[in-house]
Amino acid sequence: MTIDDVFILAESREITPREWKWKPLKIYNGFSHEQRVRKWQAVDLLIRMGLKNPAKNLKCAICGVDGVCATLSYHSEDYASLESEYPLCKNCHYQIHIRFYSPAAWKELVTKYGNGSKWFEHLSY
Repeated sequence: MTIDDVFILAESREITPREWKWKPLKIYNGFSHEQRVRKWQAVDLLIRMGLKNPAKNLKCAICGVDGVCATLSYHSEDYASLESEYPLCKNCHYQIHIRFYSPAAWKELVTKYGNGSKWFEHLSY
């Protein structure tokens, strides 16, 4: 299913996308504010239609904390598809987004939770 397919399905079910009410997002991995918001809306629609498990019901894909103990949300490195969404706690999510400005903290997190084969160990910084 593509992001466009999600919007078509939601429209057929008369479910409208949530509106972005916060400040504009910065470009991330080459993806614009509009692309990032559209992906966020698509993931939210999937959750609301019962086609995707809410992040709060999962564990952080980096540190392993569960949604009972922490607030989790989905993170994506690719905002053009519905692939590679990872549930992350606030701390790990923040660390991913500031890794370019704070590489030492990112390296520390990767060292603490990585084992050489985890998806986050291969992100550039």
